Parts: sequence; structure tokens; C-alpha cells
Amino acid sequence: SSFKFKQFTIFHDKCAMKVGTDGVLLGAWASADKAKRILDVGTGTGLIALQLAQRNPHAWITAIEIDAAAAGQATENVSHSPWADRVEVICHDFRDYQPENRFDLIVSNPPYIPKKDIEDLMTEVKDFEPMNALDGGEDGLDFYRAIVEQGREWLVDGGWLFFEIGYDQGEDLRNLLQEFGYTDI
Repeated sequence: SSFKFKQFTIFHDKCAMKVGTDGVLLGAWASADKAKRILDVGTGTGLIALQLAQRNPHAWITAIEIDAAAAGQATENVSHSPWADRVEVICHDFRDYQPENRFDLIVSNPPYIPKKDIEDLMTEVKDFEPMNALDGGEDGLDFYRAIVEQGREWLVDGGWLFFEIGYDQGEDLRNLLQEFGYTDI
């Protein structure tokens, strides 16, 4: 029911999406060293937000999550961490979120499975993960579209987006980012 890292523990017994390698890698990979303000969209357990807080002692992290149980679990995980004073968990739909300040970095591990592929997922995935945590819409890009569009308003000039994506979504996401004017993809 938990994962112990060097400086913090993540409990995921109340959260639909469990800790996985993908989230750990995203939290380790995203360039957070120069960011002052970070937004974690769909924080789940708060894992990525806490990794970024650990990696950057000067960043303020906002972790947004639509699912109340997951937001509660993230709040608990943050409150037991050394960075509770720099990580804020908000239970809210990111599509309606109106931040007071812009962000230097936005990270997200959103639902990205195309609707048609969900039935073919491994039994342990589709039987234990909630559909809203898997279903990325017809082409799997629904949440990326929303984050990319919102990101234009949320990011400072020169800010970064970091995502986990499906194995075959790179070109489509690159095209989407270019369509919205992003560079250095």
C-alpha cells in the first residue's frame, strides 16, 4: 500500500491510480532545477509533485487533481513529507482552473489510452484501474489538447511542458504542440 523513497513515502491505498514506474520516471526526468512555480496536472498520489519538490528546494508546486479520494491521498502524502510548506494540493478540474500566477513548468501523466484500445488492455490494468484514469478519448489525446491549450495561459514565456505519452503518440503530440505555437519540442 506504499512506496518508500529516500526522503518520503507514498501511500496509494485510497487512490485509483497506483504508483508506477512511469510516474517515477516522469518525476525524475522533468527539468525542474530552474523552475520557481510548478503545476502537476492530475497529481494522483502526489508522487511527481513530491519528487519535484525534493529535486528543487526553491520551487512552489501546485498539484491539481479532480478525484476527491486521490486529492485526499495526495494531501496526506504531502503533509507527511519534508516539503509540505511548498506543495499545495487542489481538488479541482484543471480545465476550469484559474491560477493566480503563471508556471515555469507543467508536468502531467494524463489518461492517454484511445477509447478503442481500452478493451484490449491487460486484465490487471482494465479490471483495477478506473476508466476515467485510462480513457484519453477517441484518439487518446483529449487531455493533452486541454493541457496544451491551457498551457498557453498558464506558462511563463520560456516555460516547459513535460508529459508521459503513449508509445505511439509522439508524432501526434508534436503536431498538436506545433499547432499551438510551442517550440523546442
